[in-house]
Amino acid sequence: MRRFCITYAVPERCACCQSPLPVPPGGASPGIYSLKIPEGANTTKLRIAEVMEVSLGGGRLEVRLRQQRGSNREWCLIPLHDQEAFQLAGSTVDFVPGCTDYHWYKFAFVLLEFKPTIDTWWAELEFVEAPAGQRQQYSRPLPAPNTSSLKVRLLALG
Repeated sequence: MRRFCITYAVPERCACCQSPLPVPPGGASPGIYSLKIPEGANTTKLRIAEVMEVSLGGGRLEVRLRQQRGSNREWCLIPLHDQEAFQLAGSTVDFVPGCTDYHWYKFAFVLLEFKPTIDTWWAELEFVEAPAGQRQQYSRPLPAPNTSSLKVRLLALG
């Protein structure tokens, strides 16, 4: 049975002036939230506040991240994952009917049978908030300052 570690980090202070950052309505308090979870035949859902949801099970992984409308930011996947473990099945933006405050970025993955060729293997997904429409550098989005991040790491193979 494969095991995963899901880590969600929320900054406490502004990176430039060190003043405390406000917690938005429905947001998570500052800190690092981490949970180890096994993949089962049935889908398990993990949710932190009203900002992040991960569904894992049956060979699929789905990550939903909330974004405030008008923030001029978007959630991006940093391409450092091993495509032999995580195969991106698609990404969409879901707009909630009647809600003008936020929308959801949804990333879906198929979890492949991963057979590493070296002993020091690792497989990880990292999601960051980046300025909307930003040009990527070396195929990597630059995170916006003072934003949350999410990592999903494969810890053990089944």
